[in-house]
Amino acid sequence: MITYHSYRIGLGILVVIFTLLMANVATSLLADAPANALYAAPPAQLTPFVLPSVVAVTPNPTATQPAAGQTDTTLALQNDFASCDGFDDAYLRVRCQGGEYVIHRKDNQGTRWVQWPNQFGDVVVEVTGRATDDALTRYGVILRNVDGSQFYLVGLQNDGKYGVLTYDNGYSALRPYTASPAVNPGTAANHIRIVNQGPDIALYLNDQWIDTFRDERLTQGLFGLFVEGSNQTSEAAFDNLRISTINRPLEIPAPRVAATPIPSATPAPSPTRAPSPTPAETTLLADINYAKCTPIENERIYARCADGKLVFTKRGENFFEWLAYKFNLTNAIYEVETQVLAAAPDLAYGLLVRLNAENAGYLFALNPNGEYGVWRFENQEFQELVPFTHSDAITDGTNRLKVIAQDDQLALYINDEFVELVSGVQVELGRVALYLESSESDVTVGFDNLRVAQINRPLALGEPKDKLCELNEGEAGILLNNGFDAPMTFTIGGGGWGTHDYEIPGDGEWYILAMPPGRYTFTAFIPGVGTAHGERFDYAAGVCRRISFAP
Repeated sequence: MITYHSYRIGLGILVVIFTLLMANVATSLLADAPANALYAAPPAQLTPFVLPSVVAVTPNPTATQPAAGQTDTTLALQNDFASCDGFDDAYLRVRCQGGEYVIHRKDNQGTRWVQWPNQFGDVVVEVTGRATDDALTRYGVILRNVDGSQFYLVGLQNDGKYGVLTYDNGYSALRPYTASPAVNPGTAANHIRIVNQGPDIALYLNDQWIDTFRDERLTQGLFGLFVEGSNQTSEAAFDNLRISTINRPLEIPAPRVAATPIPSATPAPSPTRAPSPTPAETTLLADINYAKCTPIENERIYARCADGKLVFTKRGENFFEWLAYKFNLTNAIYEVETQVLAAAPDLAYGLLVRLNAENAGYLFALNPNGEYGVWRFENQEFQELVPFTHSDAITDGTNRLKVIAQDDQLALYINDEFVELVSGVQVELGRVALYLESSESDVTVGFDNLRVAQINRPLALGEPKDKLCELNEGEAGILLNNGFDAPMTFTIGGGGWGTHDYEIPGDGEWYILAMPPGRYTFTAFIPGVGTAHGERFDYAAGVCRRISFAP
């Protein structure tokens, strides 16, 4: 019998106790919900991105012929929404009011939009949009919509953020919702201009180019205007819609370097695999296939066995959740198969190991973008050890995670390929947990074939990627890589250490910067490419943070 205890850190109140029955297992399972998540959540959260509903309507578009001599584009659709045929159903109330096209939500489940019947490929879209009140609202444009199952979404959030996402029976982010001074917050209007040309989506907000995003999956589809909200009365208004088809290629800016550095995988030795343990080396403690179980369901999670998996759904917002098995082990091997069933842009999922009674431990997590990362969890905070890093070992389907926890090291594998060795592990004894996190609710991951084996004698492990991290005692460090052709000026500092400039050649090599431990920010500038800014980060003694810049 596996017992699930649910409580909120800070309240100290036991909320609910359930039981989960599983065949051939006699361990205890504990799910905790600390208040701080790996991804910082805004004070108020929007509704989850789930399978959208669609209302198809044509609000009196006016076809316009191109002006004489116009060759680059042809104006295909224009509307100032002085009048239109509105409608009112169970989900939306749509009307023209005060020269605006007003879409009013009656529910807060997923994405809802109004779409035009025209099929568009390469287009320039211009529209003005705004939220009609201060309740947290997302609104914007849907492009190349194919039967409601695939499309691009360009959205604004009325707390001053924008996002660019793709939907393919689940959302993934080309740019998660990100704060920008170009976005007018509150109920102020924002002029949106999008050049969707070939695989490129060039975004302009209030006449300022934001970035160009590249995705080759969709070539044409329907156009729509969408609204999402944090309550059941969210509303947005649109005006001055113009859609022009592109007759010949337009000049648009190339994608810029990301506003924050996106770490990429560090070159590593040829992947090595730990030798298959013999019975003398390990003792199998659990082999769980989740064929059947009694569901756990409350306002925060829903865990049930379906199709031979433990289907784990996080319902609440502003929390991460885990299901922890009470194997208190030091040296052990943990393996589990994972499959994303309902994603969100900031989804993270994986294994927590050596999770002790004080809820300190280590997280090995994947995200839907083909990246993995490692964090230390202590005092309700995550300390980054390995930032989210791309790996070709990660597939779009099922991924098998494996952690060998041995003495002060964690050897990490994805689909039996070695990806990382983390040294200096300080938590000596603890549990293993299935982990799920997102600022959205209704995200779901399936877990299957959990195996836990105790290590009886030392196993050979892979080589650490950070073997270049050679620091003196008491120093912290950065391993820095510049994959651009031009040299980079890297400025870092803060506190009593002051500010320091470094010139990093554009040769793709790794360079180490040593410094006293502390909390610092950085700026990276590459002529002709752009500037990236790093938020405050706590650099710990004996640890190198890896940061890579690449086209």
